[in-house]
Amino acid sequence: MIMRKFLISLGLLVALTLTGFGKTGSIDRGGSISKEEFQSILEHCQSKLPKLWTAINAVKNQDVHIKISNEKMSGPGKASGIDRIVLNSRFLVKDNPNFPEDRLIIVLYHEFGHIVFNRKTPHNMRNPVMNEFAAFSYSLMMAKKMAEEGDTGPLLQVTRNLIQRKETGNQRQKKAPHTLALNKLIGNELWQECIALLGQASAVKEPVSNSSPDDKIDPLLQRKMNRGQALQVTILCRTQLLKMPNGFAEFCQANATANRRELRSRVIKELKTISENGEQQAIMKLIPSRGNPVQHWIVNAISARLTQKQLTRIAEMEEVKYIYAGFPPLPPQKEKRLSQIIQYTQKSPNSKMRGTIPWNLKAIGADQVWKRKNIAGENVVVAMVEGGVDYTHQDLRNNLWINRDEKPDNGLDDDGNGWIDDYYGFNFRTGTCEVIPKNERHHHGTMTSGIVVGDGSGGIITGVAPRAKVMLLSGHAVYAYQYALDNGADILSMSFSVPKLGNGRGLWRLMSEHAVCAGLVLVSGCGNFQQSAQIPEQIRVPEGIPCIIGAGGLDKSLEVPQFCSLGPVEWGSVKFYSDYPLPEGLTKPDVCAFPGPGYPQLAPDNGDYIQNKRGNSFSSPHIAGVAALMLSASPELPAWHVKEIMEATATDVGEAGKDNHTGAGLVNAFDAVAAAQNFLIQN
Repeated sequence: MIMRKFLISLGLLVALTLTGFGKTGSIDRGGSISKEEFQSILEHCQSKLPKLWTAINAVKNQDVHIKISNEKMSGPGKASGIDRIVLNSRFLVKDNPNFPEDRLIIVLYHEFGHIVFNRKTPHNMRNPVMNEFAAFSYSLMMAKKMAEEGDTGPLLQVTRNLIQRKETGNQRQKKAPHTLALNKLIGNELWQECIALLGQASAVKEPVSNSSPDDKIDPLLQRKMNRGQALQVTILCRTQLLKMPNGFAEFCQANATANRRELRSRVIKELKTISENGEQQAIMKLIPSRGNPVQHWIVNAISARLTQKQLTRIAEMEEVKYIYAGFPPLPPQKEKRLSQIIQYTQKSPNSKMRGTIPWNLKAIGADQVWKRKNIAGENVVVAMVEGGVDYTHQDLRNNLWINRDEKPDNGLDDDGNGWIDDYYGFNFRTGTCEVIPKNERHHHGTMTSGIVVGDGSGGIITGVAPRAKVMLLSGHAVYAYQYALDNGADILSMSFSVPKLGNGRGLWRLMSEHAVCAGLVLVSGCGNFQQSAQIPEQIRVPEGIPCIIGAGGLDKSLEVPQFCSLGPVEWGSVKFYSDYPLPEGLTKPDVCAFPGPGYPQLAPDNGDYIQNKRGNSFSSPHIAGVAALMLSASPELPAWHVKEIMEATATDVGEAGKDNHTGAGLVNAFDAVAAAQNFLIQN
């Protein structure tokens, strides 16, 4: 209660500081600085550090005497008593990459925070932890106020710095006042408001481009336009949550210790708010209904079928950033009954799981997680994006995600989520709730789902996470991402590969980065194109996207099979990104598992097991299963940390370090889960 009242009084003082209302102090010279040197420093601050100069005068006007001195100091500034701050002249006249102007502003406000604490707190109530808490809070409040007025630089600096100081303090000085204060501050209401503000600020509305309409139309589309036919396109609006190419990295840094489920709620809200900001609405006025427009929120974009004339006219709009070859349209929804309504069977505890454990699960340590950690994927949902899954299979039927708000087979959208009878998921290809394959040739999804959650009801435990649930989806990833996020999936597993997208790879990357920011772990097999494609085109989309965990393959002897795709991946040619240029490129795969053959997989006849299928499509569900174990152990782990931890704990094979054949190595489930638990404890 004391701290809350103190924060309120700090908030009032922030307003006073920014208005300049208060008794005027002074700016003086100290140490051995001459009058000439002092005047030179002042002139330098005014011309080269104008934001800092404004902050210095704002603090001075709160009856503070600021002394610029060349005396020996460990940092840029320090407070003294209730009315003095000493600034280190070295930091004011020389560029220091560790202390840019925005960070110097934070240092100044931090030291003024100490003065505020000393002024407002009686001697008998002062303690070092509260003093540090006040200083950190005041600098954070001032940075927040500046961000609200359009300058996010100081807020980004202070959040990064405080996260780093907290991590270092908890490792080396757990009982130090600044560490204890940061543990109270990071995660509190003020902190969450600042992080939310950074997320909103990163939703950048790009400046209106002076380029011609043709420059906004992807070359792949322009070549097709000359044929005179209507084209399926996706129109990317100017405002997006993340600014390409660095927005994702900045978001991850600013939210390094955030709670994954809170992030999900916030990011989804921000994405949907952006999609309703008026840009899509303006564009929709120019799209006729026969163009079958579909509005997206995972990216602020619209997909539609347009003629050349319509396309050119829309490209002229200032709301449009770029136009790509499009995501496929959604078919009309049709009423279709599910093949079977599964009767759920209560399972035994982890320690009593029955069934043979095959070598591939032992090799990645999954069985040790079940036995020693008593973790098998509980409370985790893995969305499977596949051509179909036989959800009646005895090894899957007890591990199905069920939409409890939907009444199956009544032809209604009971939960109001836009999809009719989506009891186990949805098929965006057919517009129906049914996801069972049409014939045995299309049981790929049954096998991949079995590698994630097969529970051994038929005698062999095929699943890495045999207590997780699978959400069954079929169709394009843009619809799968949105459905998975809206309906609570934690992980999304993809076993497909799309070639020759050109600049369209950037659109996939942006929507994938948005999904990961919202707490969805994305996993994809790295493909089977070592013999049929040249590097860097062996690893494609989605597996070649930096934020997606690309799964490579190893055989039982830990050698790379001759069919498994190899890296690197290039992004140097992709519009709006242009990072990871060749020859170094982006190292892929990220980690490896077993693509088969030679271990049991679910047979399509719901009875036996088979061992003759192979492909990196079967590596990726191993990785998705390990991610499920990690999130079962540490549910609040941000999605990008899952990838980082998985790589850091992998068992290195091949050449030392991460490489373009085996990535970081063979995934190690036990070490990854242990590291996820440690992350939870530390944060």
